[in-house]
Amino acid sequence: MNDLSGVVATFEALLRISEIEGGARKSRFTDIDMKLVMLNVLDALQAVAEDAGHRMQNNLSSARPTLVRGDRELLSQLFANLLENAICHCPRGSLIQVGLDETAGRSVATICDNGTGIPEAERVKVFQRLYRLEKSRSTPGSGLGLSLVAAIAELHGAEIAMADNDPGLRVTICFLPRSLEGV
Repeated sequence: MNDLSGVVATFEALLRISEIEGGARKSRFTDIDMKLVMLNVLDALQAVAEDAGHRMQNNLSSARPTLVRGDRELLSQLFANLLENAICHCPRGSLIQVGLDETAGRSVATICDNGTGIPEAERVKVFQRLYRLEKSRSTPGSGLGLSLVAAIAELHGAEIAMADNDPGLRVTICFLPRSLEGV
């Protein structure tokens, strides 16, 4: 029965990715304060990180709202998936940092850790559907979480990049510039 629920969950995730890639959710876009979205996700996952033996550091110091045009539920899913990956794949005792800045009119969100990271040659591959790193194949998952992250980022016109955090991984999501007029 557990295998069947895993297959159903994988199928539902594939359908959700297809729906997002088709742009069906753009009709739900509103002005979203990314700082609030990220704070909500941090609050929801703080205890999970602590239970896994990690520290989460909130670097969301911007005093003013950091606005993007988007779907609140999908953006929450994007950040939850990235944080859950850090929690699941970093060794116990890792530090996970979350930040948000505005650079040249663009909102730039970062999630960094001091874990083992992802080899440079694998960083593009992890966004492919069903792809899993060799070291992650013994942990639960379908290889769809980062595919969903990539689809959500693309729907929002955001660029997502992975880099070495020396040690660990730095994930950066850079949203399109937007005018704050009328907000």
